[in-house]
Order: sequence, then structure tokens, then C-alpha cells
Amino acid sequence: MARRNLIKIAFLLSLLILFSSCLDIEPTYQRKNIETAIKNLCKEEYNLKVEVKEAEDTIWIYAPFNNLTDGKGELDKKVTEEIGDIILSLQRVILSIDKPPKFYIFVASDIKNTGADLILIGFVPDLVKFQLRFISRDEFFKRRYLNFRINPQALGDEKGYHIKKFNLDLEDFTALIIGQQIRKFFTSAEYKEYFEVKKVEAGFNPQNKDLTIIIDIKKKKHKPPLPNPLEETLKIAQYYTCKVYELKNFSSLRIEDLDSGKIKILSKKALQELSFD
Repeated sequence: MARRNLIKIAFLLSLLILFSSCLDIEPTYQRKNIETAIKNLCKEEYNLKVEVKEAEDTIWIYAPFNNLTDGKGELDKKVTEEIGDIILSLQRVILSIDKPPKFYIFVASDIKNTGADLILIGFVPDLVKFQLRFISRDEFFKRRYLNFRINPQALGDEKGYHIKKFNLDLEDFTALIIGQQIRKFFTSAEYKEYFEVKKVEAGFNPQNKDLTIIIDIKKKKHKPPLPNPLEETLKIAQYYTCKVYELKNFSSLRIEDLDSGKIKILSKKALQELSFD
């Protein structure tokens, strides 16, 4: 159910982004008024009430819904449209502000039915790059974190108190994207028949500047040639840390493969020089 919901949201956002290139990108909003600007735009144009909170360089938008899904467990059509309106409002402000934040985090919660959170996290420079057609739509989608989770704490929360607001940094965001892309790779239509993804965790330690990735991906069937989970994890980690985001506060990578028992540790320089040809 959650996976189908995420696919619907991703498709809707793709349509919104295609049309958003027509928007005026002159700085019509001021950063000091970003919370009010987003709230007013949602209320005045779509009659939607949202809670907005700025945490340093991260803007949080919270939208409570009585139900996120319909009786069939699918994302409710009306909710889908309203989420789209909120995301469009958010993008309009971000792309028309004098000093844009670095990250946006949107949370839609089911506060009456099951208690659940739908979370979308994006890096504003990626949004700008897509608008300028420096990256493709597919690449842009890969650079956003999207998650659906059951969360009983959402029940009855109209203000978003159960969501801890914090300033997201690029290293932690990159870890989220890496973990998401590893899961997507091995659960894709091409490989889901052959692999069981039991665990994927990626986290950044700001004290020693290490990125640690723990994977437990088991082969269910053998059909050569199949990708090696450890090698694919290395490829994905290298791509996002060294090529896409070029992390500055990053010194080494540690990968623990629970299925094979292998541990791979590479310095940033060694990871940059790694070749998979």
C-alpha cells in the first residue's frame, strides 16, 4: 500500500514540476517572511491550512489530513490533489525568494484514521538545477527522499507537534538518498525476484566525518550475472558523495555487508579514485 502511495505522489509531483517552469522566478518573497508566505499562499489560493516552521536552512511544512488513504488502501484522490497544491505553493515561494533555504521537508499526516506520515525531503539546489534543465527529471527524482511510515503519534496532531523540526545538513541528506537508492536498486522490477532486502542503513558521523552503510541483502535465486550487493553499494555511495554532492565534511566510507560478513573501509581519496569499468 505504502509503495503504491509513493508512486502516485511521485507521478503527481512530476507533473507539477513540468508546469512549474512557467512560474515567475523573480524574487517576490523575502526570506524573513517565508513561513507566512507559504501559509498564505496555501490558504488564499487553495483554502488549505498548513503549519510552516523554519529551522535555520531547512523549511518544514506540515499538513494534517483526516485520512491519507481510501477504503482500498490507496492514496485518496482528493488528498493527492491537495498535497500537490501544497507542494506547488512551496516551490513557488522557494523559486521566488531572495535567499532560498537549502532544504525543504514536507510532512503529510493521517491524524484520524491509522496515524501515518508521508515525508518528502528535497535539496533546493537540485530543484533549481532541474528548472534550468541541468539535470533530467529522472535524475531529479532520484535526488529526493520520499518515505511513508505508520506513526501512531500522528493521531490527533493538527499542529505537527509529533514531528521534530531540525536543520538538515548535506551529509545527512546524502546518507538518506544513498540508503533509498540502494533499496530501490535491489527491489526494482529487474531484481526483486532475485534479492531479499532485509536491511539497509546509512548514516553520517559528524565527529569523525565517516559515512557508515550497513546492508543485509540476500540472494533468493541465482541467475548470472547478478549484481554484487557490496559492489553496487560502493558505486551508489561513490556517485552521491564524490560526484553529485561532492561532500566536503567527509573523510571515509565504511560498508558492513551482513550477508557476506565482509567489511569495506575506504578513505575519501580512495573512494574517489575507485573505478568500476
